[in-house]
Amino acid sequence: NRYDPQTKKVSYHIFKNVFEHYPPGNRDDNSAWSAYNSRDGMLWISTVLGNLFRVDPFNRNLPFVSLGVPVHAFHKGSGTLWLATEKGLVWMDSTVNDKPLPQMLSLPGSENNPLFRMLPGQGQNIWIASGSGLYNFDTEKKTSTRYVHDTKDTKTLNDNFVTCLYQDAKANLWVGTFRGLNLLNGKTGEFTNYQVAPIDTHRYSINMVSS
Repeated sequence: NRYDPQTKKVSYHIFKNVFEHYPPGNRDDNSAWSAYNSRDGMLWISTVLGNLFRVDPFNRNLPFVSLGVPVHAFHKGSGTLWLATEKGLVWMDSTVNDKPLPQMLSLPGSENNPLFRMLPGQGQNIWIASGSGLYNFDTEKKTSTRYVHDTKDTKTLNDNFVTCLYQDAKANLWVGTFRGLNLLNGKTGEFTNYQVAPIDTHRYSINMVSS
């Protein structure tokens, strides 16, 4: 759907008979899941069926890539598009006009755990929220630092299921999890934990931060 603030009307768009040369099952995929508008003007749309469409506003041809998994978050680097998916981190050359070749990258400890959010970090790094902790990923070296919960250390994440990320005006990184809010000290790598109800020790409680 597309909302026009001038007319205050919503126009409904479906992918039907727009790309008849695509294989059956892909040409009528209307299960839009998430979208991302990159700086080059391209609109990337991920679907529940695992397809990724690249929409060029000046060209009616809509090339797509079949990933097989939905995309939860996008990050556009220098010529590279990074995708946080249900099964890991996917990257591909975003400058290829036809069909870029997606490549899967498994982060240490994230096997069978989805990646949910991505946030630009320092330099070429990006922060990645997952079901198995927080990652600081170097897009150039393709290496990462992982932050996880330690029951014996109160200065670690209060839970490994990271739901959201936020960076404030002072460049502080706030991390939301199932068990509350965490503030990362970028110099020490330690966290300060905040909870609405510290007395509630259940994982699924009012302490959960969703956005």
